[in-house]
Amino acid sequence: MQPRDHMIGWLSANIPDIIIDPDISGFDIKGRINSGELKIFYQIEVIEEWEDEWPVNWEEIRLPSKNKILIDQWHKSYRDDMLTFIVYRKDLQKAWHIAGDIAMESEIKNNCICIPIKHTYQVDMNYDTGNS
Repeated sequence: MQPRDHMIGWLSANIPDIIIDPDISGFDIKGRINSGELKIFYQIEVIEEWEDEWPVNWEEIRLPSKNKILIDQWHKSYRDDMLTFIVYRKDLQKAWHIAGDIAMESEIKNNCICIPIKHTYQVDMNYDTGNS
């Protein structure tokens, strides 16, 4: 399963009143809750090297600096809406969730946005896919 499809499935299972916008330009996932005013945006990354538990010596999550363009777009045009970066483990069963504000305020070094782990939270991304 592709990371975007997995995230949409997880959102549908955990936030049943989410309405996903079929437009896939810009952010990986765009949507609304109950057709309300608040827009939600998700940007997805996968860390292929993360295969089991998060290594204790990895003290930060590094997003590719290309995400700075999306952060700037969100900050300029959608500041009152929600942006979350989802950083999946290789198997898509766990992910770090990072608020857009945290990513925006984080340091850029070596072509990466470096986000300290203490400013993120890890989520179990398992859900019933209905394929059993």
